[in-house]
Amino acid sequence: MDLDTASNQIAGLQVSSYLDSKKDAVTLDVKFAKLDDGTGYPAQSVLDVKSKEVNVTVQNSGYKKKGP
Repeated sequence: MDLDTASNQIAGLQVSSYLDSKKDAVTLDVKFAKLDDGTGYPAQSVLDVKSKEVNVTVQNSGYKKKGP
């Protein structure tokens, strides 16, 4: 876990595991960003399973306040 000590918020998160054996490694890498009001959100999430040739990347952006 990466922590932004200036704002005391999570900046990133990395998880490593495996499926049936250690040859089937699975990694998850999440980068966080902040909205204008300081709220943190996962800006990018990358799931990678190299042995299965699977890579999923999710980008989050364009958040804005609702209303007039």
